Amino acid sequence: MRFTFHLRLTYEVKFFIMNYSAEVIFKRKGRNALGPVPDSIMEMIKTEVKRKFPVGMIIILVLIGFGVTGLLLGLSGPAMLQIGPLILTGTAAKLGNTCVIAVLLTVFYGIIKRLRWARKLAIGWYAFSIVLAAANLVSFLMNKTLFDGFYGKVLSPEAAAAMNPAFMTASVISGTTVSCIVALVIILYIRAKRDFFVN
Repeated sequence: MRFTFHLRLTYEVKFFIMNYSAEVIFKRKGRNALGPVPDSIMEMIKTEVKRKFPVGMIIILVLIGFGVTGLLLGLSGPAMLQIGPLILTGTAAKLGNTCVIAVLLTVFYGIIKRLRWARKLAIGWYAFSIVLAAANLVSFLMNKTLFDGFYGKVLSPEAAAAMNPAFMTASVISGTTVSCIVALVIILYIRAKRDFFVN
């Protein structure tokens, strides 16, 4: 019993020391207060740090995966993309959505590989998403028939009739609010996880 507890305690202390050492070393670009760090120790610390993949990052990857999947499915049917007061449909919308997919996949890859530039790209992308969502909401509130032309083409008359101003306003406001909150949480989380991006 005591032997097992001792082993567990020893491992936890060792794990804490390695994590703390990693933070110091990475911040000092490979040097600690005592001088150069041997390559073997540096690799061991990097390996130990890489084993820890935060749950928050996994959730972000899942959200990106859902977003990419939805956009890919949308490419097979009628597509729409709003940019402020402008509504893109058809090929233009699909090209725009393809660009969004490319950015999301790049962020996904960067997070998986823990690349430093992925942190800046993710923060920039989600900040842009918040600004665009706010612009889209303002444009819609100023013209609540903004989507009528698109829905009139792709939906049946009965379904299009159900897209009344009250329903559309509630849907757009709630959707924009949730997406902006999620994007802001992601930005704050990634900003706080500077030490996660070690490559």
